[in-house]
Amino acid sequence: TGWFYKLNEQTGQVLAKTFLGFQPGHTCTAGGIISTATVATDPADGQDTVYVGSPDGYLYALRASDLSRKWRAVVAIPSTKVSDYFQWSSPTVTGGKVYIGVSSHCGNPLVRGGLIAYNQSTGKVLARYFSVPKGVVGGSVWASATASSRYIYVSTGNGATGASKLYDTTSIVELRAGTLVKVARFQLPASQREFDSDFGASPALFGSMVGACNKNGVFYAVRVPSMKLAWERRIAIN
Repeated sequence: TGWFYKLNEQTGQVLAKTFLGFQPGHTCTAGGIISTATVATDPADGQDTVYVGSPDGYLYALRASDLSRKWRAVVAIPSTKVSDYFQWSSPTVTGGKVYIGVSSHCGNPLVRGGLIAYNQSTGKVLARYFSVPKGVVGGSVWASATASSRYIYVSTGNGATGASKLYDTTSIVELRAGTLVKVARFQLPASQREFDSDFGASPALFGSMVGACNKNGVFYAVRVPSMKLAWERRIAIN
């Protein structure tokens, strides 16, 4: 419904609530808040702060004490006529920055996907990464970014049907933390691409690898920082 709640964890009593937006159904179904909130200490004031993406196209920073707004910053404002942008991605908070993905609602229409880095205390945009060039659509970042000490990893969705160039669609992409400059990527092999071959899950870091599962039912583990395939394992049949 678009309402965000703070509950007493022992009793479930509503301690505070705030309305963050709701997307009506146009070319995709209607939806409220999908993004999972992240609670982290604001380095500027030392206070617990709630960071959450909203269906109205903004990233919010709310005071954990009463859910009052500290700041909000634009991710991508949805159209009032078609279901283009929607905030599926959840915020990743690390190193004084908040990272959140840009994605389409249901691919009807596709949008230009990517990732945005914000100052954790002010909401100022610090850097942007796009999966495809300007004028091209696809490569939605549906899930949360994953952070190491040096890099940010994102998984991306499909490109437009029949696109001649894939760019960074259907990939696990390695970016420099802070600047979001691309370092390397692993892209789904052509023989394993299917219709709507999104990487819909967040990348997982383990040891010297990062991995993610594709909608084709295969989990891919790649070595970092080279992003060369180490192994793959089918975990489901599509």
